[in-house]
Amino acid sequence: MPLKMESRHLDEIVVLVPQVFEDERGYFMETFRADSFKDWGLPQAFVQENHSYSRKGVLRGLHFQWDPPNGEIDACNSRRCFSCRCGCTTWVANGGEMVRN
Repeated sequence: MPLKMESRHLDEIVVLVPQVFEDERGYFMETFRADSFKDWGLPQAFVQENHSYSRKGVLRGLHFQWDPPNGEIDACNSRRCFSCRCGCTTWVANGGEMVRN
């Protein structure tokens, strides 16, 4: 049940698309696979995983973490989502760039 890497942006944003198996009972998909993440040069250990649901127009998860740095896995379950990443340091290499998927 492979995950497909669709694209990489700004050196840190990776878009992964799972293969979804759906039938009358519901659906199933693999959302993490350590060997694939390792092949793609992504972390294979995560300390925390969260799920949330937001109604239209809700801004969620705006935060800043300096030490230790914090990576995130965001899942879009409704086929559309808007995710914004801002570089808040003086050494951001790609400041001002925007990615649309």
